[in-house]
Amino acid sequence: MDLDRDAPPRLIDLDTFSSALGAGEFDACLHLLRNSEDTGSAAALLNCRLAEALFHNSRRDEALECGRRAFALAPDDRDTAHVCAWLFSNCGQHEEAAAAYERLLALAPDWAEGHRHLSGSLAAVGDLDGALAHALRALELMPDDNGAAVHAAELLLRRGRAGEAAALVRGAARDPSDHRVRACYPRSRCCWTSPMRRWRQSTMRWRAHPMTRNTTSIAGICCIAAGISKPLPRPSRPLPRSILRMPPPSARR
Repeated sequence: MDLDRDAPPRLIDLDTFSSALGAGEFDACLHLLRNSEDTGSAAALLNCRLAEALFHNSRRDEALECGRRAFALAPDDRDTAHVCAWLFSNCGQHEEAAAAYERLLALAPDWAEGHRHLSGSLAAVGDLDGALAHALRALELMPDDNGAAVHAAELLLRRGRAGEAAALVRGAARDPSDHRVRACYPRSRCCWTSPMRRWRQSTMRWRAHPMTRNTTSIAGICCIAAGISKPLPRPSRPLPRSILRMPPPSARR
């Protein structure tokens, strides 16, 4: 697409932008957005659309540029904040992700998954107290969610509150129908009767599934609750960074 770079448009023509985006002409789209004087949620939406496309084409710096511009244009727009929270989190910009999740929670204070996502972002920047507060709020809003229980237990453990962490995991273990629990716990009714049994069972699961986040968390909780300081076996490959992320906005439509 031929753009007159000496006379940038003040307003974006939606059809021109959509055609360029559909054709994969991302540089042309970036030029339009960088030189536009459009404001508000409509312009933010265009930046969000391009940010998603750039992210999925491994152009993360430019995706972040568009996401930041979108969030500045319409921070109170729910759809914009959703896209920006997802983008910032997946690009490792956890402080900005936390700001977007906080904005979403201001619009929907009882959004359980939002509290959980914000907890993950705050934990990633070292704010464990804030992360724990939102993790417990998420668990309060969805008490039957085992993943929320394990996440909160992991944070309690990191704050030295091993007894409370173990209690949360015990509660999660009572629901054998959840695949996350089955992956981490034996079905034995006496799983919690013997400290040494707890440690042996958790390390056996660790050896079988070393890359499973819940296995890592629960094994550590089991060891500390059992009063055992022996370290877990070292996995054969590094653990991935564990951050609770939202699915891509396009997947929710």
